[in-house]
Amino acid sequence: STITDTVSVGEFPMDIAILPDGQHAVVPNALSDSVSVIHIPSRTVTAEIPVTGSQPYRVEVSSSSDDLVVVGVMNDAVSSAVSIVDVSLLAEVSSFATVPQGVFGGFFTPEVGIFGNLTSQLRLTPDGSTLVMVDRAAAEVVLYDVATGAATANLPVASYPTSIDVSLDGTLAVVGH
Repeated sequence: STITDTVSVGEFPMDIAILPDGQHAVVPNALSDSVSVIHIPSRTVTAEIPVTGSQPYRVEVSSSSDDLVVVGVMNDAVSSAVSIVDVSLLAEVSSFATVPQGVFGGFFTPEVGIFGNLTSQLRLTPDGSTLVMVDRAAAEVVLYDVATGAATANLPVASYPTSIDVSLDGTLAVVGH
């Protein structure tokens, strides 16, 4: 394996996702409050899109859409949100409030051995219609309708949910504690 190119993006890139078209990658820049869109074949940034709020840290893509991505936005780690970015328009098309999504820097947690940054996991269902997000403080998983931003379910789980993944058919979510 050899590194062939390096592409500069905004400050403190925290995640990356390749769109289903294989032509674009999306990177949330936590300290630039933006999302970089990279055109993979040319190895260039085609846009740096501002998002509503501050500290975008995670990006999720749907396997059914080459255009829309969901970006977790930490804000003050209490009044968090997600931004919906349309890569074809190179713009944020909507934003909605969510449960708290994490913290940078020092924090207190009752679990032994957890330190540093603690960011929430979020996943899209394969069809891109539902955002599945853990809420550590409330010990629940929250489902959001991506089109409307409405919370459609709050599902109680064991204490301190941290990680989550969704099955390829969208019928099962597995939560780590």
